[in-house]
Amino acid sequence: MDCHSNMEGWLKDSSHSIWENENGMVRSLVLLLKCLKIMENAIFLSKENQMYTFKSN
Repeated sequence: MDCHSNMEGWLKDSSHSIWENENGMVRSLVLLLKCLKIMENAIFLSKENQMYTFKSN
């Protein structure tokens, strides 16, 4: 899933009904939040791994 392409779709998809647009935006928002959570976890794990590496030296 590509977060960026879904957000770009918000701007391009103005021809659908309001209900379809709102559903699409909600789905895209949920996807964006999931992507941000994955990024947060990756950063946290990265920092944790760095601390482990520095402690073992």
